[in-house]
Amino acid sequence: MDRYRFNRTCPFFLMKSMIMPEYIEIGCIMGAHGVRGDLKIKVYNPDSNIFIGGNTVYLKTNQQFAPYKIKKVSKANKGIVVHFVGIDDRDKARDLFKYGIFVSRDSFPKID
Repeated sequence: MDRYRFNRTCPFFLMKSMIMPEYIEIGCIMGAHGVRGDLKIKVYNPDSNIFIGGNTVYLKTNQQFAPYKIKKVSKANKGIVVHFVGIDDRDKARDLFKYGIFVSRDSFPKID
């Protein structure tokens, strides 16, 4: 009977004790696009409707999440091109290269 005793290394215990992340990664920045601050984005779910002008996403910078408001979005060959409010030149856009793009878990509908 001892071999069936529940212990702390059981994967089920580890799953129940994990804290759900506050933010969910939905894409990443692949580079600058043009000279006006546009960014090429690799979207993990191409059918997602998160990338719409006016929505806010979060970029993970130095272990912190910084909010960025989407100004405009257009389609590209491999992903999409996004322009964030406040990113108005290529140098600012290039500084965001390879940052992950996240949304708040609260922006998803609740599961019953």
